[in-house]
Amino acid sequence: MKPLKAELMLFVVTMFWGSSYLFMKMGLGSLGEFNLIALRFGLAFILAAVLFHKRLRTVDARTLKYGALLGFLLLGVFTCITFGLKTTTTSNAGFLVALTVVFVPMLEVLVFKKESRPRSSSALCSPSAASGCLR
Repeated sequence: MKPLKAELMLFVVTMFWGSSYLFMKMGLGSLGEFNLIALRFGLAFILAAVLFHKRLRTVDARTLKYGALLGFLLLGVFTCITFGLKTTTTSNAGFLVALTVVFVPMLEVLVFKKESRPRSSSALCSPSAASGCLR
């Protein structure tokens, strides 16, 4: 994939991701938390079913089992985000969720007892201290 096309795609995804918090905040004014999550998941399922209907016909039980597990985890995450969004600003919610980029490598080291990679460690450092963290 060409770098410009990849960067444009990342920009579009970022715009949709960021604007989703605004729409969630607006939706919380007229819908309950779980109704809003159900609407969001339902629309996503319908869109995915329309786009990938051929693949859905060949899904086996193992895939359904893992999909259900990941779906419940995602439901838990979205429930926390939605209830948090009700009590804080949109920018705070987006910032806190974006911190997962930093927390996932830290959790990998703690849970799996793996040595952190230099690139992951540099994400934990401020830009001015990044050069010292890579040594």
